[in-house]
Amino acid sequence: MGKAGEVIVVIGRQRSGKSPFIEWLRTQLGFENNVVFDRRGEYSDKNWSRFFSFESFKEFLFSDDCEGCLINIEEATAFISGMKSLNMSDVLTGIAHNHNTMIVVFHSLADAPQYILRLSSYIVLFPTNDDPRTIKNSRSKLYPAFLSVNNPKRAKSKEGWNVPEIVDYNS
Repeated sequence: MGKAGEVIVVIGRQRSGKSPFIEWLRTQLGFENNVVFDRRGEYSDKNWSRFFSFESFKEFLFSDDCEGCLINIEEATAFISGMKSLNMSDVLTGIAHNHNTMIVVFHSLADAPQYILRLSSYIVLFPTNDDPRTIKNSRSKLYPAFLSVNNPKRAKSKEGWNVPEIVDYNS
């Protein structure tokens, strides 16, 4: 996981461990250009070039400067609602051509659009507040991982964070 050209979808409720995982992944991947759409200011300037404006970030995604980057879209549900699915599909399929890797973050598995899941390389699933019946019916391929991460007896990392399930979605 994490070579250039991949789309990694990270899903989990607030405080489930998504941000520490993304920081760990950033260090593992070793990109020099780390870019985040971060409307809430969760990421530090030290490690990330931050965009707060949707329009500025969208402009960057379609520019020549968007090459060789780790791109993180925090709060993707809100971001994607502002883009037409055709534009977002173009961004996701163009990731490999520009030697980028993209992380797309959702708080709910049910809210992650099917077309984004299909275009992803990996789904990193943390506990969510989704209704199990909804996930069983709408995301059956991810249902076993969903049950696993939402098991209250599941072990945590030594730092106390939830340990995610990583699903190779296109295998």
